Amino acid sequence: MHNRSMRLCFEALANELDRVCDGRPIAFFLNDGNWGDSLIREGAETFFKHYGFHYHMVKVLDVQKRKVSLNQIKKHLSHTDPVAVFNGGGSYDPRYNRLPFLRELAARFSSNVFLPASYPSNMSDGFPQETIFYARDKGESLKNVADARFCHDMAFFLTPQKTPPLHSIGVFMREDGERPTDAPIPHGNRDISREGRAHTPVKKFLATIARYETVYTNRLHVCIGATILGRRVHFFPNDYFKNEMVFDASLKPNFPNVTFEEDYEQLAKNVPDLHYLNCSFKKIFRRKYE
Repeated sequence: MHNRSMRLCFEALANELDRVCDGRPIAFFLNDGNWGDSLIREGAETFFKHYGFHYHMVKVLDVQKRKVSLNQIKKHLSHTDPVAVFNGGGSYDPRYNRLPFLRELAARFSSNVFLPASYPSNMSDGFPQETIFYARDKGESLKNVADARFCHDMAFFLTPQKTPPLHSIGVFMREDGERPTDAPIPHGNRDISREGRAHTPVKKFLATIARYETVYTNRLHVCIGATILGRRVHFFPNDYFKNEMVFDASLKPNFPNVTFEEDYEQLAKNVPDLHYLNCSFKKIFRRKYE
């Protein structure tokens, strides 16, 4: 764990989850998502293992498409009443239309816990009254779910091995629907989060980001991955509050290597020729370390 304040947050989450479970296993439900969401998943699984929780991961889509039944899940866990724990992230935004089925799914469990996520307004409507929500920001998500509790994004639980960079600048700007209308796509951009899914192992994801000394991104989990790898990060907004709120709650107080850039003009100003900068730094790097 990176520092004491973050560790205390995760310990409080572990203590609450232990209270809810009371010896019961966890049915860990994974929403569909991109490679960045896999960083959340891997952080959550590392968390479960670290604190000794017995769990079984299930893709929500597999349940929705009836590839897996709840009886099969309970049989796998050898328990008739497991605790449903839903992975965190940004997938509860209305544009993804996840909530109707999740409400149906939660109604079939006696205990439900949502790991740290970003929440839209009326998020808790239709879920069992005893459902516990953890938010990964202290702003909009706490306003949208009045009784939510704060904890850092589960990706922060990871402590990847740090390696020296090979290039100077890496640009990983999103090219999907959460891209702000004024966000440029620089030459040489790589939207790496689209290259994997929420269940894809993150080793290659982190290894790719680790190649760069400085990272420019508006992908939250590219930012978090680069941050915990010790890289310098210029972090930009997406099209709703997620990025700025997580920056304020977790990144700003704990990681001085991250700067939140509200103006996309900084991207054009500091990345005039991505290919040239990478090639130049590689030559300097080789002279210095070989």
